[in-house]
Amino acid sequence: MMLNKLNIYSCIVFFFLIPLQKEKHSYQNYYANNYSTIKHVVTVQHPGEKAPTKVVLTQVKNAAGITTEYFMDVQSVICLENVCKVIPVRMYWNAIGEYQRYTLQKGATLEKYEADVFAPKDYDKLHTILKNKKSPFKEVYIEDVLTVKNELSDNIDAISGATALDLAEEDTVPGAALTCFTLWHWANGEIISIAQQITASTATDAQLLAFINKKNTTYYTLALAELSKRKLYKNNFINAIFKNLKETQKEVKPTINYLEGSPKNTYLKTIKKLFINGNLTQKIAALKSIKNTTHNIKPKYLDSISAYAGKLKTYQEIAALLQMLESKNYFSEKTADHLIPLLNANFITARRVYWFLQDKNLTKNQKSAITNFKQLHKNKL
Repeated sequence: MMLNKLNIYSCIVFFFLIPLQKEKHSYQNYYANNYSTIKHVVTVQHPGEKAPTKVVLTQVKNAAGITTEYFMDVQSVICLENVCKVIPVRMYWNAIGEYQRYTLQKGATLEKYEADVFAPKDYDKLHTILKNKKSPFKEVYIEDVLTVKNELSDNIDAISGATALDLAEEDTVPGAALTCFTLWHWANGEIISIAQQITASTATDAQLLAFINKKNTTYYTLALAELSKRKLYKNNFINAIFKNLKETQKEVKPTINYLEGSPKNTYLKTIKKLFINGNLTQKIAALKSIKNTTHNIKPKYLDSISAYAGKLKTYQEIAALLQMLESKNYFSEKTADHLIPLLNANFITARRVYWFLQDKNLTKNQKSAITNFKQLHKNKL
């Protein structure tokens, strides 16, 4: 009797699933004739698999040759115990590897524990889970999820299926923890970086320039890394970089890495520009870069950097400037002239400048300024 009820229930669910699948979850030919697809055989380590797996990731480009998305066919579950029904699932990512959606073949249904099928709402819930980059599935192992049912025990987790995994109901599809685990790691695993690298490496120079101008930081980072590989440091790229640094809060590290790879003259010019025009973080990053560079830097250049000491507003900036000069073992009369006015800044900053200058070969006027500061703050030094 129970089996008959289950069959009836399955039929009812399947009946209501058909229109849903046709609309949202069936394989479709989304690509018109002006779209092209390129297949890439890539190796991926899924945390549920014991060894790396070769898969085919398909890149989709529009008529302009711009990557629009990727898709890949995977199995719905990694089933080490051969007790699962495996359904092909096609997963989609955008050009920078962000999961977008999944589809099933026409008529296919995902299953839960003990052959229970997905209800219509379960498909949408699975999509929400796959979109969640902070899902609890990120931190669990397949051993936590995959447990064969003990026929002698009635102690089965109703949320996760036949597992000991303790998840809140909103974090999983009840009875389908293994499916959620498998597909979440496909959606949010190594494919992300693989797709990003393909997008960058197959982009034209003009497309990389467009990436720089996008608001999305990932595009910016990928563009600069690829430009570095191609050793492209033309003015149009550099101008676009500085324009975006001024208008948006782009990460400074990709910018520093890119500038550090440029020819010496380009590097010295652009890193100085970043120091002069940048915000607090960018100024400090530029000074640290100058500190660590192996380029032979002329005294005139270092003097020109120290000339901006009076325009620095924070202790962190002053400290970074002095650390750079110390690392270069550099001092000049001009540098002292640029720093002496800072003895009138707040005490913490002034003291740091005093420590830098106290043992240097100073002019008479510079020594007088140092002596006056020492006398004024003799109880604090």
